[in-house]
Amino acid sequence: MRKKNILVILSVFFILVVSFVLVSIFAKDYRISKQDSYIAYSGGIDLYHASREELIELDLCKYSEVFGEVKNAKEAAGIAAKVIEKVYGKEESPYIVKLNETANAWIVYGSLPAFHLGGVAAIAIDKETGEIIMLLHTK
Repeated sequence: MRKKNILVILSVFFILVVSFVLVSIFAKDYRISKQDSYIAYSGGIDLYHASREELIELDLCKYSEVFGEVKNAKEAAGIAAKVIEKVYGKEESPYIVKLNETANAWIVYGSLPAFHLGGVAAIAIDKETGEIIMLLHTK
């Protein structure tokens, strides 16, 4: 009886681990962060409260494209996904999106799969014009 219980527990654990890995690999969604639920990249300025000028100074890629008015976080994440894949050749979903009211720009961070180390892309998209005003990749 004890051997059977151990097998059941191991089976459940295995199923949970496999499910977690599959969801991590195949899930594509957009997360919209709450007011203070962000982590600023180390040593940098707070992208969620930076001025437009500060964001432009941080732009490392000088990527220039305009998409038109960006009405919501989902549109911002979609634009970010296209630009990040075009520039860096990879997808970094789910994307974390928040409006920077100071610069009137959507700030979009990519994310890494579970158990992966490295940096992610960060992009600032002007809310009214859809202009890419900043694009960088952390290490």
